[in-house]
Amino acid sequence: MSYESQPLICGYTIILEANIHSRPSPFRIQWEKNDKEIPKDEKKFLIDNVNILKATLTIFNATIGDKGEYSISVTNALGTKKKKIRIEIEGKHQASI
Repeated sequence: MSYESQPLICGYTIILEANIHSRPSPFRIQWEKNDKEIPKDEKKFLIDNVNILKATLTIFNATIGDKGEYSISVTNALGTKKKKIRIEIEGKHQASI
């Protein structure tokens, strides 16, 4: 398993893209943040696992709260593989009143 880190800026959209190479074909593709499944929140996250060759996770309007370890797990009949990336968000966090 390799591990990458990338600093990003508050307010931007982040797109994580995974090219999937799996034989046999995967039957489950799952995105996680800090080892927990990404919530189904289409205003914040867009998960596109439409085909078995590519999967994307889009994070809209990134904030300090979005920093952390993201991962994608691909499962087929032979087991599960996981790839991780650490996202660091730079910039000022705006407090709400």
